[in-house]
Formats: sequence, C-alpha cells, structure tokens
Amino acid sequence: MTTPIGNLPCNLPLTFNGTFAETLPRKGLQWFARVDYTFREGKDRLYGSFARTTLDQVAFGAPNVYPGFTALATEYTLTGT
Repeated sequence: MTTPIGNLPCNLPLTFNGTFAETLPRKGLQWFARVDYTFREGKDRLYGSFARTTLDQVAFGAPNVYPGFTALATEYTLTGT
C-alpha cells in the first residue's frame, strides 16, 4: 500500500498500549452553623442548624484525554433544620 510516507505492508498492526495519568480536580467548600437560644429560665429552647457544601469535580468521575470532556461540574447541597 502506498501512503504519503512510503510503502506500508497490509498486515502492519496499528494498535498500541499507552498510559494516560491525570489527576481529578476536586475543589470543595463546606461549612456548618448552629444557633441555640434558651429562654424563660431554661424552660424553652430554640435551636437551628444550617449546612452548605459546594463541590466542583469532573462529571464522569474520570479524566479524559480530550480536555473538553474533563470539564468540572458544580454540585450544591443545602441543609437546614
């Protein structure tokens, strides 16, 4: 077979093994707040808590050779009681 780089045999294997080592970006912020208030000489109590988590990580859980497929997906979690 004739190619721009010269002759290639028809049975030339075109597969190979390679490695791709990339770390997963994972950026996050988490905070928690709690408020306690006791009134009427300790007979009554009012309390509440609030938590928030923001996480940026790769959507598919694995890096990809193509940077467009390694885009970060943002996840928000909000909890209140």
